[in-house]
Amino acid sequence: MLDGRRVLVVADHARDAAQVRWLLPAFAGCGVLVTSRRRMLDLAGARLVELDAMSPQEALALFTRIVGERRVAAEREAARYVVAACGFLPLAVRAAACRLAARPAWTVATLAGRLADESGRLAELEAGDLAVRPVFEHCYTGLDGEQARRSGC
Repeated sequence: MLDGRRVLVVADHARDAAQVRWLLPAFAGCGVLVTSRRRMLDLAGARLVELDAMSPQEALALFTRIVGERRVAAEREAARYVVAACGFLPLAVRAAACRLAARPAWTVATLAGRLADESGRLAELEAGDLAVRPVFEHCYTGLDGEQARRSGC
């Protein structure tokens, strides 16, 4: 079906190289973009790009794009606190921003206050299918016993 076509396949959150190896294109002009929490050193011809957390400025810009310039400008310090409480992680920032955007009665400071309680923070970083907790839980279950003990969870 794809013979002679230029195709980009996106495989998000791949477990390992074996899971995606069969997707690697056999023809020029095609590509596969694989995201994973693990480095896939055994994918021949792959170019590895490691991403870190966003900078505070990038996180604030993402938050502002979702929430709106007017709301963020009115409470810039609270917005800075929110993105810091999100660890500058894109998923967490998006979830927090979407949660705030869906609640026009909340101020940015309201969200900041809710995120200040670390014991309930993961519950606050959820908006629809954007949720931080399942990602952490998935990563945690992949740890062996010793790694899990060292993680402090």
